[in-house]
Amino acid sequence: MSAECQNAENARVGGRYDWSRLLSTARIELAPRDRKIHLPLTDHRTAHERDFDRVVFCTPVRRMKDKTQVFPLDMHDGVRTRLTHSMEVSNLARSMGIAVCVKCESIRKIQDAERNVPALLGAIALVHDLGNPPFGHQGEIAIRTWIADNQEDIKNVAGYEFKEDLLRDFLLFEGNAQGFRVLTRLQHQDHKGGLRLTASTLRAFMKYPWTSAFIHEDSNIKKFGVFKSEQAIFEWSCRETGLAEHVRHPISYLMEVCDDIAYSVLDIEDAVKKEIISAADVIEFLHSCGDDKRLFELLQQYAADEQWLRSLTMPKAIGDGAEPISSKEYRDSLIELFRSYLIGVLVSDAIDRFLELEELCGFTALEKGIAEDFRSSSVVSALKKFAGLRIYRHRDVLKAELSGHRVIPRLMDAMWRAVVAERRGAQTKLDEYVMSMMSPNYVRVYRQSEDLGLPIWYRQIQLVSDQVCGMSDSHALRVHDELEELGCLHD
Repeated sequence: MSAECQNAENARVGGRYDWSRLLSTARIELAPRDRKIHLPLTDHRTAHERDFDRVVFCTPVRRMKDKTQVFPLDMHDGVRTRLTHSMEVSNLARSMGIAVCVKCESIRKIQDAERNVPALLGAIALVHDLGNPPFGHQGEIAIRTWIADNQEDIKNVAGYEFKEDLLRDFLLFEGNAQGFRVLTRLQHQDHKGGLRLTASTLRAFMKYPWTSAFIHEDSNIKKFGVFKSEQAIFEWSCRETGLAEHVRHPISYLMEVCDDIAYSVLDIEDAVKKEIISAADVIEFLHSCGDDKRLFELLQQYAADEQWLRSLTMPKAIGDGAEPISSKEYRDSLIELFRSYLIGVLVSDAIDRFLELEELCGFTALEKGIAEDFRSSSVVSALKKFAGLRIYRHRDVLKAELSGHRVIPRLMDAMWRAVVAERRGAQTKLDEYVMSMMSPNYVRVYRQSEDLGLPIWYRQIQLVSDQVCGMSDSHALRVHDELEELGCLHD
């Protein structure tokens, strides 16, 4: 057994996972305040249902409606944004939660599990992209690039306090870690607890339960899930759930496979709706992907649906005076039906794989997620390959990448200058204006974080990255153009 598997034993009882700990309802205790509650409150929700409701009403969730999923600032109102993508992933995850509670005895016997597990999955799936900056994943690359390009200036500002290991948090900047920060630090009025979600929700949220220090050049691990600033909260969630660091929560595998299923299928549907590709293009590609049984079954179903829909375009074949469907309805219905069957099959297979692993207590033995290790994994891989070839290289997608690489570094330049100048007491009017545009909430957290034991330069970079990641696509463009007009941006 690997060291990682041995470490996970503290979450097991008698060789099995202790689901009562994995579903911990503990929350971070905060110091009592003088606030008095005068209204009587009757709450019939479970702890995890409250978690779900808290994230639904969280401002950064609403902000995702104007963040890129694939196609930036798209005028087609049927194309998915980061918010609609997250809602669909949440829906799939909640459905999976219901299924595993019905089928898995070790989970089902935990009190309120049939309510808590779907709510927990719905919550972490809804916020799985919460920390992503504007312009999609290219925004993350733009932040990392700015840090790399400005290392010398950062070192000069930091002076003797500079530490290379701390800068790694930003050289390897991760939206996953930023999402954990949003949930635990940046939201609500107390910077030490954030939304005060349960330990199990926070721990299951983490696809990469380790810091940037865990990433090495000779390792296959390229991502991390927690900044140094939130390490204490992460360690608390580990203790409460009984999971060692570097060991994933079993529920996180379900959330991850829901995300994989959603974007591998739905990005293609969006591209068909935008008429970038056709359903026939997808099917032709899938026919070339070998003789996988699952794929063959899906292609058979597609052929049957195609024949049925084609008959509905023929007036004589319909009869009874029924109106034939238009070519657009035919095209849209064809991809929608295929999407429906695809998701149904993929979700069912993923549930089966999760139950197999739970029965074997083998989650910690996984080197890959369920999405790469279940019956339909070849189908998911084929869909991703097709999207990589035909969708993600489209000019609209490349435009988002270029926007991110142009706008984000210039915004970070202006914000960094303003934050450093304020600390030195050497602000210009332009610096004051830039600071006035920054979120008062983020600035307050920045000022109150001295007790974390992190140097000021680290917290200054974090304030800048908090502000950038908190922007939607269109807001980032508006702020960029406004600052450029005022002469706040330098080339």
